[in-house]
Amino acid sequence: MPNYRRTFSSALFLPLAVMACDGGSSERSADDEVPSVLDTCEEDASLFEAVTVAETNIATVFEVSWQSTEAVAARVAFAFDSDGAHETPASETGQSAAVDVLGVPASTEVRFRVVDGQNRCSPEQSTTTGALSETLPLLSVTGSGEEDLGYVSVPIIGAETYHLAIIDGKGRYVWAFERIGMPWRMEFARDGESILVNTQAGTAEGAGHIVRYNMRGEEVASYSAPGIHTDFVEGPDGTLYAPGWDIRSFQHEGVERKILGDTIVAIDPDTGNHREIFNVFEHWSPDLSEDLDQGVYADDPSVEDWSHINGLSFDDTNDALLVSVAGLQAVVSLDASTGELQWAVGDVPQSVDYDHAQMLISNPHSVYRSAEDELVVFNRNSFGGTECSDVVWLDVDTAAQTAELADTFVSEDCLSVYFLGMARPVADDRTLVAWTTSGRVDQVDSDGELVWSVTADLGAGMGYSDHRSSLYR
Repeated sequence: MPNYRRTFSSALFLPLAVMACDGGSSERSADDEVPSVLDTCEEDASLFEAVTVAETNIATVFEVSWQSTEAVAARVAFAFDSDGAHETPASETGQSAAVDVLGVPASTEVRFRVVDGQNRCSPEQSTTTGALSETLPLLSVTGSGEEDLGYVSVPIIGAETYHLAIIDGKGRYVWAFERIGMPWRMEFARDGESILVNTQAGTAEGAGHIVRYNMRGEEVASYSAPGIHTDFVEGPDGTLYAPGWDIRSFQHEGVERKILGDTIVAIDPDTGNHREIFNVFEHWSPDLSEDLDQGVYADDPSVEDWSHINGLSFDDTNDALLVSVAGLQAVVSLDASTGELQWAVGDVPQSVDYDHAQMLISNPHSVYRSAEDELVVFNRNSFGGTECSDVVWLDVDTAAQTAELADTFVSEDCLSVYFLGMARPVADDRTLVAWTTSGRVDQVDSDGELVWSVTADLGAGMGYSDHRSSLYR
């Protein structure tokens, strides 16, 4: 078990860069070596004809198309800094094709060739990516700079503008556009060719949306259901799951009280049909002797917030949904097909046994499976942001119906998150931690060491984030 209890100081790490919105320098010295097919391929101008470049909706993404005198499968090899060259996946075999080049910072010169499977290539060409919006916040990044840090998708929540962005390991924007409507989660889709973003409903009856964009920034599909809010997750078969609102009236001491609970809704991506698979009111009842928060449900400030489901993930191993239920101080596992409650950890009936003095679950805002018998939970702790938020790893034995604390991570600067917040396992045994209202995303390795941290200018928050080692399928 890795020791995550060790905190870290960002002073221990050298800054890699402080990036402007339009990306980093594209300069390459004459001594830089780019060991790639760009410099070793056999140039054949007669094979590839009419190699052209076209812009897309995303300033940093461009299309390379070509005609060839033979039917070939070819890819684009490209380079833009001293890190070496990159390659797109190969096209289908044919005499004409086009591929999109991804992962380049803004305002950066790129040199490229079209290359077939026999190492024959077009003459070298170059192009320059476009500039990004000046409303994007500046980013500062720290870390060792030695690991393959991949790419992080980040919905950026500003005071007046919202953006969808992808940041590379050097803290540079390599994909971004401004979006109307606040994004809560930005997720790399399972198809490897698109992203998914949600916008929550305004009311329990109004529609919330999950939108699919391709890597060109074009909307290719939109899914909706009444009352869905805060979060969503995509299952292995493409089914989309999201929490929904349910308001019910209760009489207590002669007073009618409207209580806000939650459902889980499953949306079929092919038909758009949705169905409720879980409802908290069918499993637990609100304690009306307690004062519940008001004002959370903006359409009616008198509605009292009770269960407050706020985080979903998919447990592929067990075909289950993992759900954080902040209002009930619990995380639960549901059968993804039926919505059946399988187990819970927290202060609810059906919870597994644990040492309550350890405060395993405290205002949770995400839950993921990090190993066969281990969960990682982001605890916001206090609702008002007066306590340090933390990440906890829990050993859960569902057969024995027990849970115990394995490890805890708290940032040395005691970041306190009062809106959203997330911790999820990513590649190479790292954990991605989104300190949303602090405008910061960290990657922590299995030894509890800070590998990477990116922070946005003051005033910009970051929503639920995702990570991929490559932007290509």
